[in-house]
Amino acid sequence: MKSIICPFCENTDFISVCRINLGGLSEREVVRCTNCRLAFVNPLPTEDELQRFYVQQYFLSDDPRWGFCNYFANRKSQYLQGRIIARRLRRWKPHGRVLDVGCATGFLLEGIRDHCTWEVFGIEISEWAVKIARTQLGLNVTLGTLEKAEFPDNFFDIILLNDILEHVRDPLQFLTTVYARLASGGKVFLRVPNGRCDILPFVQDYQKGYVRVQTQAHLYYFEPEVLQRILIAIGFRIDQVTGYGLKAGLKDLGILRRKTQVFEKTNLQQAQSETIISDKKHGLLEEWGYRLTHLPVLPFLRSFAHELHIWAQKI
Repeated sequence: MKSIICPFCENTDFISVCRINLGGLSEREVVRCTNCRLAFVNPLPTEDELQRFYVQQYFLSDDPRWGFCNYFANRKSQYLQGRIIARRLRRWKPHGRVLDVGCATGFLLEGIRDHCTWEVFGIEISEWAVKIARTQLGLNVTLGTLEKAEFPDNFFDIILLNDILEHVRDPLQFLTTVYARLASGGKVFLRVPNGRCDILPFVQDYQKGYVRVQTQAHLYYFEPEVLQRILIAIGFRIDQVTGYGLKAGLKDLGILRRKTQVFEKTNLQQAQSETIISDKKHGLLEEWGYRLTHLPVLPFLRSFAHELHIWAQKI
């Protein structure tokens, strides 16, 4: 194996986990550090490759190996999640600044903005998604990466990392930047796939001689304990760790049967029009319906959860 260094513990000893097809770009190896157990794609894609990846077709894909067939179908659930977060922000304090990193088209930020008085910001590397957020939702969204954006240090009270950490090339540098941009006592929210479950379908298929396609371009696979150690090493205090998606996690682990997904091509014109005509005024009944379908996993079953939600504070 070509010499590589773990970005967390700087160990140079790795084991090969499996091979994946990274979003149809190319076949890559997934390796795991023998010391800290951090798993990631090797070699990592370049910044230019990532930039080419997150274009319009990633959100409205007609290729089953890549992205979402219709990202706009997520608007309602993301809006409701934003409203739930807004309620938490109001309980903490009446005013503040919140940044959503990798905000895509801004559906979650829309829910936050509409239900609290906090000042909302977003940042996203997809030029197409930023245009949707700015022109159709009227959001303050910056094009680019957090590391290169001109936000001052100690500026934000909350930074949201929704399904973003597994996509960045250097999570340690990225989280260090998050820490710097947070005000003293500021909080970060991370929503990440449980790496233990996220990688297993790829391992199982590889053992059968099949290289599975990673359609969402996950570069890192964080086990719960590994991610918590990383956050603590940077300087965060872990406030809350919750698992979600027990059924999906059990399917990932092969305990429950996985259904074969049927891919349907997207009508691009119809999908884009949904951002204009969708009704965002979702009532309390719909919010509780969302909550009932997103129940937390009991702590002793957290290792089997499909995804992790972590709140941590800058100290």
